[in-house]
Amino acid sequence: MDRTCIVVADVKHARFFSVEQDDTDSGTRLVERLALVNSEVEPGGLEAERGDDRQAGKKTSPTEPRHQQLSLEPGRRFRRDIARHTVEMTRDWKTGTVVLVAGPHLLGLTREALRDALEPGVELKELARDYAWLDAARIHDHLAACALVPARRA
Repeated sequence: MDRTCIVVADVKHARFFSVEQDDTDSGTRLVERLALVNSEVEPGGLEAERGDDRQAGKKTSPTEPRHQQLSLEPGRRFRRDIARHTVEMTRDWKTGTVVLVAGPHLLGLTREALRDALEPGVELKELARDYAWLDAARIHDHLAACALVPARRA
């Protein structure tokens, strides 16, 4: 079986899984290896990261300079941590696949750090979905439906 690392993240959490053979029924399963929490995101920070400050109760002027709006973006360090831990999980791999699953905004901000950090033989696949709140079995089912991992047996 090909080595596969799954990273499922939102602006507050990142969960790292490996795809492993399930001995009981010869299917596969996701095994959670690590979970990170972004301490830079305060309550209400999720909406701010997604660019909807009105829902977060903040009032921003449409004339506010773009660089000031971007400075509100928490998590630059968190995205680097995601990349660093992914590289640690795949450190000994010459080939394999990393599947990054995150909302479109976080996905766009994280992909370059991962592409630059992974070994040349490790492929990066992406899925723009917010699955960070799902349990491992449901994440596995969604990824299998997208043909990103082998299906598990029921």
